[in-house]
Amino acid sequence: MTISRLAQGQSDYTRHKQEGLKSLLHINMRIVKPCLSRYWKPGMPKLSYFHFDLNAGSGYNEEEKIIGSPLVFLQTATAEQINYRAFFCDISRESCESLIGRVSHNEGAYVFWGDNRSFVEMIPEIIKLKPKTEECSRGENPRLAMGSVYVDPNGPSGLMVDELATLFKTCERLDLIINLSATGLKRTKSFSWSMRVSELMEKINKKKWVVRQIYGAWQWTISVSYTHLRAHETVLD
Repeated sequence: MTISRLAQGQSDYTRHKQEGLKSLLHINMRIVKPCLSRYWKPGMPKLSYFHFDLNAGSGYNEEEKIIGSPLVFLQTATAEQINYRAFFCDISRESCESLIGRVSHNEGAYVFWGDNRSFVEMIPEIIKLKPKTEECSRGENPRLAMGSVYVDPNGPSGLMVDELATLFKTCERLDLIINLSATGLKRTKSFSWSMRVSELMEKINKKKWVVRQIYGAWQWTISVSYTHLRAHETVLD
């Protein structure tokens, strides 16, 4: 498979995108971390923040000379001192091999090579797996698992809206972070349908969203759902 410039997501928006992702992950982890402590009980394994990156890439943007989303997550989790299990998926074997070299020293990081639609369907079963870093006999309950799913598709057709909607019916407490072009979402002709960002949110069926201010001619933005955000709380970005 040929890896083009677009496949790595390289553009003048990349640096802005990674800074936005870092900011949103910090916020989400600070919301989820007290919840993990509150639900933990003596005798239980330490609860994890689960993170699933569906378009992980190699972990480094050679053209822009900046780290990719997997390393943004790992650095943020380390800074927040949160227990995590992170799963990075990409369809490019070459990218996955490069990423393994960059994250192999992290016991809570896992790399999957393959189709991300199939990967999304596997997420509930992945959560059930026994973590290699804990002395326990089983994993966690998918319905109670907390964390984030990050989607940064090469185009609107890679959003996997139906698959994500199905996932969140089971994994209700995972939050969704989407990087997308609002203009591309409305204009694309490869979809069997087109939609606005608001319609996308409704289809995913998450109740609370934060949308970053649009950036550039293609109206790039990052949207994040906040399952654990209380009614009286606000998020500043």
